[in-house]
Amino acid sequence: MRVVALGVLTFFTVICFSSAISAGEKQYVDIKKPFANIYKELDPKSEIIEQAKKGDHLELVFEGTSWYHVKVKENSFGWVEKKAGEIVDNPGSVSVFSIILILLLVGGTAGGVFYYIKKNKVAEA
Repeated sequence: MRVVALGVLTFFTVICFSSAISAGEKQYVDIKKPFANIYKELDPKSEIIEQAKKGDHLELVFEGTSWYHVKVKENSFGWVEKKAGEIVDNPGSVSVFSIILILLLVGGTAGGVFYYIKKNKVAEA
């Protein structure tokens, strides 16, 4: 029972800790469409300053209801439609939460196997 309580406590501590870490990180827009126009103004009729392609990551400045305000280059900003991509925390990397969750699952499985083996050895004796 103590092992289960300790496991649950550890799990919730890790979730809280990883949420606190990711709260201060930059967010990016991961482009999902083959091509996405980046507009100078918040208007699809405004000048297209650049065209992003699938897999590009643009730093998010502001999230509107149907548009993202993104940083295109140093001191250059533009607008991209929301349907062109989605927000991600770190482009191309595995989150801290995922790594910790995997470690907890592996550790819990190893602990369960150890407990099962120990219990069966005691029953045999």
